[in-house]
Formats: sequence, C-alpha cells, structure tokens
Amino acid sequence: MNKQKLYYSGQLGGAYGWGVCGENLTRELSAHYQIAGPEDADIVFMPLVDYDFNPNGNERARLNVAYTFFEAELGHKAAANAARYDVLFAGSTWCLERMREAGIANGKLLIQGVDNSIFYLRPPRKGSHLKVFSGGKFEWRKGQDLVIAAFREFLKVHPTAELICSWSNRWPQFVNSMVKSPFLEFDGVAGANQQQLFESLLLRNGIPFENFSVLEELSQPELTSVMWDTDFGVFPNRCEGGTNLVLMEYLSCGRRAVANLKTGHADLVGADIHEIECGTSPENFAEQSVESVLASMLACAKARDRQTNHRWHWSDSAQVVVDAINSL
Repeated sequence: MNKQKLYYSGQLGGAYGWGVCGENLTRELSAHYQIAGPEDADIVFMPLVDYDFNPNGNERARLNVAYTFFEAELGHKAAANAARYDVLFAGSTWCLERMREAGIANGKLLIQGVDNSIFYLRPPRKGSHLKVFSGGKFEWRKGQDLVIAAFREFLKVHPTAELICSWSNRWPQFVNSMVKSPFLEFDGVAGANQQQLFESLLLRNGIPFENFSVLEELSQPELTSVMWDTDFGVFPNRCEGGTNLVLMEYLSCGRRAVANLKTGHADLVGADIHEIECGTSPENFAEQSVESVLASMLACAKARDRQTNHRWHWSDSAQVVVDAINSL
C-alpha cells in the first residue's frame, strides 16, 4: 500500500523551538507518510505564525493540519482561521483551553518530545560547589529576572554557588521586554553583544563575577554537556505556550528543576520538579515572588544527590498526529 504524502511547511533544524520541533516531528512522521513537496502532497502540516492563526505559507492539500504555540490573547480572526484546518494542534493544555474559550472546537493536544539520543541520563556531577542552570531566551516572559533576584539571595546561603546562563536570544527586540521587570536595575548596563550585556546586568544586580558564567549560543550536543555539569535548573517562566522544550530536555538529562506548574508547564506534572508556589495573573500567566522562587531553590539544593529519569518521545508526538489524521 502506497503511503500518503505529507508536506511540512515549517523550519527544519536549528537549535531553537520551531526548528527542533519540525526536524524531529518530520523524522518520526516519515515512518508513516512519504515526506513530499507541496505540489503533490495529500496532507499539509503547517505551523501557525501569529495570534490570528495564519499559516506560514499558502500551501493546501486534501487534508490540512496546523500546529500552534501562543502566549498572548488570540486575535479577532483566530476562530475563523482555525476553521480552515481539519485539525488544529495546540502545544499545551493551556493553549487548548484558551482556544476552547474562543469557541474553537477542532483543537487537539500535541505535546512535544525530546531527542533522547542527545538528552539522556548521566550520573550526578561531582563538585565542591553547586552549579545552577538557567536556560531559555532572555526575555520577560521567561522570567530570568526572577532567577537573578533569587540567586542573589541564594548566595547568602550557598556563597560559592555558580549560575550557568544559557540565555541567547535571536530576537533582540524581546530582550528589551525585560525593562518592565520590578526586580532588576538597568542603570549602567551595556555590552557590545548579548553575552557582555548579560554579564553587565548580573554584575549590576549584585551577582559577583566569580558566581556566574554566561554562555554563547550552543548546539544541542554542546548544551547537553552543560546541563550534565549542573546540579539543578530554575525555570520561573511566566508563560509557556508549549511545555518548555528546554525544561523537558533538562529533566531528560536526569537533573532536577525548580519551576512553576502553570501555563504549559502544567503538562509536566509528575516530573522531578520542585514547584514554585505562585498565583495566576489576569492574563492567565504565572505570578511568582522572588521569595517563592528562592524557597524552591533552597529545597532543591538539599536534594542534590537524588536523580530521576524522565523521557518524552517524538515518536509519541508523531503518533498523535497520525491518529488524528486517521480519524478524519
């Protein structure tokens, strides 16, 4: 029996969200479909690019399925555009709930996977001082301001701890969103590049130079090596439309995490997460205090020798797509 032909219209490859997602999903879907160009596809699988649920291209086929992650209020055209797709996959239960509130009835949950050939369990590191990982694009939504403010207090208990910062952001306009933070001082902060800017910011906000390392943008294998060489990670992300791929990758390395269980993080309940006590803002974002982040960090530090293994598989994500298409 000939396989149906599927065209994926998004980015394939690269060490950031959509590229990682597209590369891994397409690889796993190739076991079920013939990956083809748009001109002779039976199925078009398209990432959506904005809050009105517009696709990233004009390709159409007999079946049209779409995938979305979003962190802001849906646009006025979102419901009408959603009806153009046979299935509209949401990257988290949080997104799916927002879609249902907007009257969108063709949504299905599609959780991301992790490339377990890259991110896998390694024994706990052996070191004389704690290393704390913070990863994700530097911006207000990701909450690195809370990490900085809490880590400054954490040093009063663990004065030799080191903060490992993987904060590179290919979209510098979002870096500037951090000026709305009530927890950071920005006077005198400057740098010729992002790495220098973040170093200046940490110093300005009371983190001594010997207590942090700011990393350049890394490939996934390079990032894995960094994760293995840390004790726990901190993820006080205010909003995630997906399940936070960096957090999932970190947990897959056998490392513990401090995180809230709001927005997309809520789909990770049951993983080795020291939950940050927090509320919910009017925008359905996580609202956390520096004190609550610090409390979870201190609790996590006491459990540094404990290790569990969490695995998410892109093959499971692909099967969700296959089952949805088969049901049409």
